[in-house]
Amino acid sequence: MATYTQSISDVQDILYDVFPYLDPEQYASREEIARVRQTLFRSAITCKNFTLPALKILWKHIPSDEPLLSLLSLYDIVCAQKGTLSDAFSLQCARDPRAHPHWERFQYYASRVQKITLQPFDANSPGRSVWGEISAFIGEPILPALHTVLIHASAFRTGCGVSTQLIAPSTRTLSVSVANHWMNSRNELQAIIREACNAAPLLERLHIRIPRWDVDLSTLSTHEHLRSVEIEPPIRMAALQPLTPLPHLENLLITIPETTTFWVDADPTVMLQLPSLRRLTLKGDWTIVKSFLDNAQLPNLGTLFLSIGQYDGTRLIPDAAHCFQTLSAKHSDLTFLSLDCRQVDWSGEILQPSMDVLRPQLIGTGGTLMDTVKPLLTLRSLRNVALRFHNYIFDYESADIRAFAEAWHDLETLQLEISTLDGHRAGFESLAHLARHCPRLRTLRLPAMSFGQDSPEEIMYPTEAHVLRELDVAEVVFPKDMDLSSDVTEFARRVFPHATPLAEYPIVVTNEDSGDRSRLI
Repeated sequence: MATYTQSISDVQDILYDVFPYLDPEQYASREEIARVRQTLFRSAITCKNFTLPALKILWKHIPSDEPLLSLLSLYDIVCAQKGTLSDAFSLQCARDPRAHPHWERFQYYASRVQKITLQPFDANSPGRSVWGEISAFIGEPILPALHTVLIHASAFRTGCGVSTQLIAPSTRTLSVSVANHWMNSRNELQAIIREACNAAPLLERLHIRIPRWDVDLSTLSTHEHLRSVEIEPPIRMAALQPLTPLPHLENLLITIPETTTFWVDADPTVMLQLPSLRRLTLKGDWTIVKSFLDNAQLPNLGTLFLSIGQYDGTRLIPDAAHCFQTLSAKHSDLTFLSLDCRQVDWSGEILQPSMDVLRPQLIGTGGTLMDTVKPLLTLRSLRNVALRFHNYIFDYESADIRAFAEAWHDLETLQLEISTLDGHRAGFESLAHLARHCPRLRTLRLPAMSFGQDSPEEIMYPTEAHVLRELDVAEVVFPKDMDLSSDVTEFARRVFPHATPLAEYPIVVTNEDSGDRSRLI
């Protein structure tokens, strides 16, 4: 007599741990998302024990309200209106849909939706009015477990609408992203954002990405649960005032417009007060970022991201130094600083790197790194520092590395990205200063360094093995065709014995007479 061997498909509890690996949230491209959704669907109809685990993931995030409309139509709760647009639906009868025998079945699936993407539709068509009808009848959320709403569109024009009736009070995250919109559609788009925010009184995170648009945030003043606000279109100082009453706002991302419009309609004597803010991301130029820091009261700020567009390269050093002076004076307890500075053209577009235009004179007379960042040395609490001056050439020396080490004893990560010239680099031996003064340093990424210029007798090695795990130096350059690679490796192992092997990174030998460069294997 044949015996039955139990398979994994018979143990449904295990399947609830397996199918999350097919969660579309873990995939980026549309093709991959479509493929895993198709896999989930096929799994649900292939095996009875697969059905519930697969449907749980499949309905967790739906790409539009179309699956819900199809479900209503399948159960005859709504019917397509003949002779109208393909997305036109209406209730089968003008009565409470909860009386329909299949309403509970619809609720079974609707209650599993945690995230939905809503796309604009023609507001003049009767298609999505069915959501308003159902909402009016039932008097409760259609999607009771909803926590994330994405309103995404490649274009938004006059006459468009969004099914905001599907947004439940349980919604915690709202993202509005419109790639392009008609200029005369601003009022309608603003109304949709206002309706969406008002439908989610427990909203905690808001992200708005709409080009060339001064967003109105007045509707947010009563959303006391908001913790994160990210506004990517340029926004004026006056438009940020509705955020001041928010008691739990911890994260703010804004793009600051050009100086000439930043203070329009704003009283420069009135400070922007955000006492609970801990994380701030600013996008703009040095001057206007400095103005923002001057006129904002952020007593608990600990993390700062700066994305700077630099048009006039000759102003980089003085403008950056002035901004850093303000930063150091007002936020001495800063623990995390990340800077991305890129050259832009007059319109703000990032210029492609070219050694024909990025010369030392573009960053001012002298062009030294310490002239730029010296004010930051007073920020003694810094633990994570990333300074990326993309394609700008600086002179920097071993004394700069020593100054960083002696100023930032609590460093855990240090990333410095600059372009350098032969003969104007810090010595590789200066890493010993970081090993001695920064015992918590875990990750270190530095630009090209030279080896052999510092006197070995002056090197003071750490007394204990350092904990650094990742060491990445763009290049180590030797003088006059000397092969000092074994000395570099021995030095690195002595200073940072637990770090990633230096052999994984390039070592360049430079002939100072001819300028020829070759890479050691």
